[in-house]
Amino acid sequence: DQDFSTFKFDPVTLLEQSLGREVLSGATFPSLGFSHHPMTLVARETFNIDLYFWLPSDTLPHDHGFHGAFMPLYGDYAQTLYTFKEEKDLGEGVIRGTLIKGETTLLPNNKAHAILHAPDFIHAVLHESFCVTLVLRSKNQGEVLSDYFPNWRVKNILSLHQKAQALRQQLSLLAHLDAKKSSSQLRHVPSGILVRWLVSEELDPSWLRSVTEEARQREELKTYFDL
Repeated sequence: DQDFSTFKFDPVTLLEQSLGREVLSGATFPSLGFSHHPMTLVARETFNIDLYFWLPSDTLPHDHGFHGAFMPLYGDYAQTLYTFKEEKDLGEGVIRGTLIKGETTLLPNNKAHAILHAPDFIHAVLHESFCVTLVLRSKNQGEVLSDYFPNWRVKNILSLHQKAQALRQQLSLLAHLDAKKSSSQLRHVPSGILVRWLVSEELDPSWLRSVTEEARQREELKTYFDL
């Protein structure tokens, strides 16, 4: 950890100066899909330096597909550390196990903290107020990052997410045409896909009931869902 206690940061000035500017070539999140506003300040061949603006919110427990460091610049933060005890790989980027909660601490501004490749550093961050975080990200990618739930590690692999989404859409349409056939087809859906659906919170109530009932029938899943 490094202390930059004399560092001064003004989020209002930075946002004013960035209004209307083009997204930097090589930006980490060109689609603006992470935090309430991600901004890449420096993009190099081996690393990026980003700023993440957060409204009051918390993150899921997660690990990281890179190594580097993060430093709270503005706002009030609380961090909780976790470990995950793996038990069985269900396929589709889903691993069954137990998420173990560790220490929760308040994070001061202007103090840097190391980020290790997945799965060595698992944490969740509560942004208790408007917050801005500075992050140094290596381009040397390690294992793909994951989100964690009480009994699951779910890897953020785009192709698997798209596969699960397409299958859900197909079966949802089939349910409108023939509900009985749709329910019977759930028996052939991989367990890892069922987990992805159940933790994604993208299912409508009627569809959720069908998927939940199928999960309860599976020996490998039914003791792991408190639904």
